[in-house]
Amino acid sequence: MSLRECKPCVPPLFLCPISLEMMRDPVTVCTGITYDRRPIQKWLAEGHTTCPTTMCHLENHILIPNLIVRRLIQSWVQENGSGSLPASAFGSPKRDTEKQRSGDCTHAEPERVLSLLREIARGGQGVRNAAKCLGALAKERVEYRTCIDELGGTLLLVSLLSPEMHEDCEACEEVLGALVMLAQCRGGTRQMVMEPQTLACVVWHLDRGTPCARVNAAALLESLLASDELCASVGRFPGVLQGLVKLVNEGGGVQQHRASKIAVRTLLAACLCKVNRPWAADAGAVRALVEHLTNAHPSTAERCLAIFELLCTTTEGQVAVSRHPLAIPLLVKMVLRVSPRGTEYATGTLLAICKSGPIDVLQVAMQAGAQTQMLFLLQSDGTCTPRAKRKALELLKLLHTVCCLPTVGKLVNAIHSWEQPRG
Repeated sequence: MSLRECKPCVPPLFLCPISLEMMRDPVTVCTGITYDRRPIQKWLAEGHTTCPTTMCHLENHILIPNLIVRRLIQSWVQENGSGSLPASAFGSPKRDTEKQRSGDCTHAEPERVLSLLREIARGGQGVRNAAKCLGALAKERVEYRTCIDELGGTLLLVSLLSPEMHEDCEACEEVLGALVMLAQCRGGTRQMVMEPQTLACVVWHLDRGTPCARVNAAALLESLLASDELCASVGRFPGVLQGLVKLVNEGGGVQQHRASKIAVRTLLAACLCKVNRPWAADAGAVRALVEHLTNAHPSTAERCLAIFELLCTTTEGQVAVSRHPLAIPLLVKMVLRVSPRGTEYATGTLLAICKSGPIDVLQVAMQAGAQTQMLFLLQSDGTCTPRAKRKALELLKLLHTVCCLPTVGKLVNAIHSWEQPRG
């Protein structure tokens, strides 16, 4: 079938990028692109080492059968007819259905999943609704997530994250939402999203997509960052940390509260990896967190303070916090205000920057009332963690070595009381 004959009616997904004809035996290479087996085998036999579509280097020449595209083509041929391509050219539909029923799809209505995947493969206005329904199924039960993945749905959804789909942001927000659910339990989904071209599209939606698409993109990145193997690679990918920092404070209303919550959570996941912390500081994380902390929900505020302490394990983070005119006064204010853990993180951050910074930093901390807050912390009973009290004591000693405090008597008594062995 020539391109001229098939272009008006055959979905583009069914066409081989090399031969421009409808595929008989679709296979996927390591870059995530699907080709007809014979053309790609010929390409490789000629000595090429790159993907014909992306021109990226092929790390291996493994050809993985794309069962979902094969079944979709088979179904389309049955419904529409296709001249020289009988349905039998793609195998027995009955046999394929029996295979589906024999696995984890038995309790997940494979026909329903396949129907949605066919709608997505056809393209057009039905993609958004079908992807939304697919995401709802994935959220409903783990069996559905397994079924979608086994039928090749993950690969189909990932294939939609391309620059050509940027104009249809509403469809992409549903695709991203479905992938968030699939990535929670399927490691293969994360590997597919980690392909440079796909990850670049996720970052594009994080930065420029609809409000819902930006939230879903951040949530998908959070699932990638949860993997120790992928965390550093995701953090250094261009635009990831910058996009998260930008999302922390943009917009307003209920949608923005959800966006900020996910952005902060994802930024924290990134900063758990040490190599990401200097990049987060350089991306403007300190400025964004300071602005967000003034009106943050207590649960989000605690995560913000945790990020502050992680950032201040690096020189870049310490410098950024020290130079921001509102950061130190705000950290002092957060002590004993958010939660026991929040107090611990705020105190740890203050100690880190006062240890590493010049005398000016200590003076700013003292003017902000750090000594008084630390005394209150030491005298509190059961509302602070032992680690917070240890850090408060260390910070008080540090401040006292620089300048005699007006409350030196209280300081000595507090230190003496804290250091006494308890019966």
